[in-house]
Amino acid sequence: MKKELTRIIFKTIIGRTPSMAAIEHYETYSWPMLVNLLLNSKEFKHEDTGLNRRENVLINSELQFLNEKIGVPIDGAKKDITIDLFFNECFLPYYQKVLSGATIEFIQSKSLPRSGHHFLISLLTKYFDSDLYYCEGHSPKGCCKSNPCLKPFNKDMSNKLMIQKSHDFGLKDEKNNEFIYLIQHRSPIGRIQSNFELALKSSKGLYTDTKESFEKFAINDAEYSIDFYNKWFDPNDGLQKIFIQYEELVFNTEDALNKIIMFITGEAAVPEKLEIAAENKKVKVNTLNSPKETRKASEHRFFSREFAETIEKKISSGIKHKVSIPFEFIG
Repeated sequence: MKKELTRIIFKTIIGRTPSMAAIEHYETYSWPMLVNLLLNSKEFKHEDTGLNRRENVLINSELQFLNEKIGVPIDGAKKDITIDLFFNECFLPYYQKVLSGATIEFIQSKSLPRSGHHFLISLLTKYFDSDLYYCEGHSPKGCCKSNPCLKPFNKDMSNKLMIQKSHDFGLKDEKNNEFIYLIQHRSPIGRIQSNFELALKSSKGLYTDTKESFEKFAINDAEYSIDFYNKWFDPNDGLQKIFIQYEELVFNTEDALNKIIMFITGEAAVPEKLEIAAENKKVKVNTLNSPKETRKASEHRFFSREFAETIEKKISSGIKHKVSIPFEFIG
C-alpha cells in the first residue's frame, strides 16, 4: 500500500512514474515530507511544457486510481481541484487517517427542500456529538465544494461519521453503493408553500408575493419533486437508504430518530442519549424559518383546494415507484 501511495504522489506531482529504486527510497519519507520535497524539487516543472504542475489538475487516470486502488470516494468530484489543494487539504489528511487504521462512514443526505433537513441534523449532532461531521456543500471556509466530499473530517479528524447535504437540483448527483443514504420528503403542499416563502427571500425578485407567482413556483417545484422521487425512491438501485418523512420526524421524533440511528449504526440508540437529542424538538420545530400561516397548508394566503388537489394529482401520477407520500387533499 505504501509503495502504491508513494508512486501516485510522485507521478502526480512530477508527471512521470518513478523507478522502483526511487519508490523504495521515497517510501521511507512521511507523506508531508515527500509532498513538500517534490513540490520544491528541480524536477517539478514539466520538461515538455515548462508548466508548473501545481497549476494543472488531476487527470482522469489519477482520479480512477485513487478511487479503485485506494478507495477514496471521488466519483463525481469536480475535476478542477488543483494539485496543491488536493494534496495539502484532501490527500494527506485522508491517508494519514487511513494508514492509522481508522474508518469513516460516508452518509449522503438527499432531501426535498423544506423537509426538515436541518432539524434532523440538529438531532443527529446532539446524539453523535464529535463523532459526526456535517457538510452543507458550500461551508465551512475551505470547503472543497465537491460531491462526494473530499474533506470528510473535522479539524481534529476525530469523527467516525460524515453527512453531506444535497437537494440534488438538476438531478446530477451520482449514486454510490459504498455510501448510505438518508432520503427526506414531506407532504407536498405544505413543503411547497414553505419553499415558496424561502424563495421570496432569496431569489432576488425572481418570484413575487402574488398568487400567480406562487402557482408558477408550485408547478415547477412539483415537476422537480417528481424527478426527485423517481430517482431516489427507486427500489431497484441497490442503495442502502432510509426514507424519512417530515411529519413523522416532527410529531414522533424519538421513534423516528431511533430508526435512523439504527440504520446508521446497526444498533438501537442509547436510550439516555436518544432522550437528550429528542429534547431539541420543541426548540427546532418552532424555528423552521416558515411564517406561522404556512404551517397549516389550508391557511396559507394563496391556498386553493382545487389547485392543491391539482398539484398533488400531478405528483402522484408522475411517480413511477410505490411511495408512501402523505397527501393532504387527494387522500
